[in-house]
Amino acid sequence: QKMSVVLGVSHPDYCQAVIDLARQEGHEVEVLEGDLKQLAHHLLRAKKIVGMDSGTTHLAKDVQTAARRAGRHI
Repeated sequence: QKMSVVLGVSHPDYCQAVIDLARQEGHEVEVLEGDLKQLAHHLLRAKKIVGMDSGTTHLAKDVQTAARRAGRHI
């Protein structure tokens, strides 16, 4: 089995720390970089996807937080 980690642009130091830790634990790690089209290609060739995080989840949280600060609940 091979593990792939997407190297994010928002927190590259954190991503690199995760990659380094996985390698220290003896896992083969493929680092994925690139645009959305390249990411989709990698995801489509995967046999299993354990989990992923996307910018849209962060944007949704920011919108929700801003709405709460404005006295709205969404």
